[in-house]
Amino acid sequence: MGSVAHVVEERIELAKDVHRLARLGVRLMSISDGGVTVQNGEKSSLVVVVKEKQDNDPILLELKGAVHQQRVEVFSQEGDGVLRYQGRLYVLDVGVLRQHIVTEAHNSRYSIHPGASKMYRDLRKVYWWNGMKKI
Repeated sequence: MGSVAHVVEERIELAKDVHRLARLGVRLMSISDGGVTVQNGEKSSLVVVVKEKQDNDPILLELKGAVHQQRVEVFSQEGDGVLRYQGRLYVLDVGVLRQHIVTEAHNSRYSIHPGASKMYRDLRKVYWWNGMKKI
């Protein structure tokens, strides 16, 4: 979003403000009634959901045990007990959780439809799931 050249004159200051917020890690998200909610871009509201889902999956609980016994190296657990793949949150394929993550990234007010490659690069900083690049 380095340029505001394609913004109509009346919206240039607004675009600059949104860009400043984005650099600070603030996310502006549309909500159903047409309003906007502000959230810290460092922590998606879905991160909490991902963490909760991991504790309810028997296969992941078994994998966590293997990680704890140091039998698996590509996965890790930090102090919060969340399973991570190469430092990124592992997202289960439950319900529409993965789609919600993609939708959240796509609908962010300041993202201005960044394209699939940019969205993938941004999402992979926090999340991981098998076949992630295909979504």
